Amino acid sequence: DADVEHGNMAGNPGCIFPETSKTRTPVLDYTADGVRRSFHDSQRRLRLEPDNLSGKVSGRNSPGLVERNVLLTDSGIVGVRVHDAETEERFAAAMKPGSGAVDGMVQLRKEGLLTNVSIGMNDASYVLRMIEGKPNGTFNSVMLAGSWNLLDQSGLGVLKACDARNIEVHNAGVFASGLLVGGSTYRYSKAPPEMVAKTERWGKLAAKFAVPLPAVALHFAFAPAVVSKVAVGLKTPAEVESTKRWLSTAIPAALWSEAKTAGLLDAACPTPGSIHAR
Repeated sequence: DADVEHGNMAGNPGCIFPETSKTRTPVLDYTADGVRRSFHDSQRRLRLEPDNLSGKVSGRNSPGLVERNVLLTDSGIVGVRVHDAETEERFAAAMKPGSGAVDGMVQLRKEGLLTNVSIGMNDASYVLRMIEGKPNGTFNSVMLAGSWNLLDQSGLGVLKACDARNIEVHNAGVFASGLLVGGSTYRYSKAPPEMVAKTERWGKLAAKFAVPLPAVALHFAFAPAVVSKVAVGLKTPAEVESTKRWLSTAIPAALWSEAKTAGLLDAACPTPGSIHAR
């Protein structure tokens, strides 16, 4: 039920926690007990134990404070998200009735410790299987990463399933790991030639309508009404300002029609306003 997270072991070049002790081994635990421990560990790191709660996140000013698996507001932790259950072993462990991570999150919600039960994955097929494998009302939100952007719309089935079940979608990977904002990676690796070529075609179309390609990407990411949040990675104040400008850029409706005519989007692909959450 637990496996070693080799990518975040101390000494690994890709480790996102460089302060990790070399004597500790990070593991992925998809059990209900693992979810509960993770939740309480996050409470402690954020100084949100019951004795410290006063309506605000008391640990907010702690330097380098990052909690990847919880959803936060000023009042504290409102949700827990299970990430990356994208192997058959992890999926089975997370979905196991009673003792799996999903039912563990549901139990925390029943106890009033959180209000949002969530999952987050890169592979849309696993998200869909998880949604369909549990009763309606199990999930409040899902994070769909890299599966609904200008280059990849494989998450359409997830959007429709969430729409039918009143589940919010948090859309991530909307710039295709940077390729749509001038980068060279796609899905965290060197972009294959066909994706580079498709990006160039999108760039020419955006230029024809005198709009920045990243603005087109952001508006497409927000297009389905079932998408309540879009996650983007920003490192500098300048990137924040650029993102705000892109969001305020009007995208002509004719651009979407031409994208379909040119084969950049499937003829049946929903475009802004055509998938509704309710």
